[in-house]
Amino acid sequence: MGPGVGPGTGGSAGKARSSGSGRGDPGGRGSRNGQSGGKAGSTSTGASRERATRDGGPHAVNRTRRLAVLATVVALLAMFVGPTVHAYLGQRSQISQLREHVAAQERDVTSLQKQQQLWTDDQYVIQQARQRLKFVKVGEKSYTVIDGDADSSDTGLASAPASSDDHPWYGRLWESVGVADAPAAHP
Repeated sequence: MGPGVGPGTGGSAGKARSSGSGRGDPGGRGSRNGQSGGKAGSTSTGASRERATRDGGPHAVNRTRRLAVLATVVALLAMFVGPTVHAYLGQRSQISQLREHVAAQERDVTSLQKQQQLWTDDQYVIQQARQRLKFVKVGEKSYTVIDGDADSSDTGLASAPASSDDHPWYGRLWESVGVADAPAAHP
């Protein structure tokens, strides 16, 4: 090496290496970090960005910041929009329940209007008075059948089996105790 050609001596080659740009270096030896060597054209801006991103350079920091800002914006939107959407859905379900309730009430009103129309007819009023209040016209006789459709064998009481007369009185007494202890069969 000659004087003024070595690194840091102020020679033109030393200036090209320490400039850090990597551009215009005919040998392709210059790099951004001041390192020498490597293939020709390997110090282009794309390669240096790739290396800086892999090493956690400024682009990785920018990407992390962008993701943090995006996550914060999404969280804020969820905080402000979430309760509003919840209230909206709750109100929609309440409205549908109220519509069903109104429809049921409208059916009841229609039924009551039909009954009211029936009560304006004199023949219907007479029929209801005879059925409900047991009214009769002058000269008619009213008959009321109490438990007309009830089965006569079903009285709800326990019935004792027919006792035979060939047992003495204490035998019949013991049979009645057995029948009284048995649970009554109720249909």
